[in-house]
Amino acid sequence: MTPDKRKNLERGIFMVLITGLALYGLKDVDAAEKMIRALTDAFALLFNSINT
Repeated sequence: MTPDKRKNLERGIFMVLITGLALYGLKDVDAAEKMIRALTDAFALLFNSINT
């Protein structure tokens, strides 16, 4: 798998997860906010480690 395809796949997964959590946020705002924050932090670490 080329690096560009891998990056696009990771970003696609990230967007699907964020969208799912946003929809879950309609039911439980506080829990969804914490999960979105944790997911964003985790993917930020992942994206930064791949670029180095």
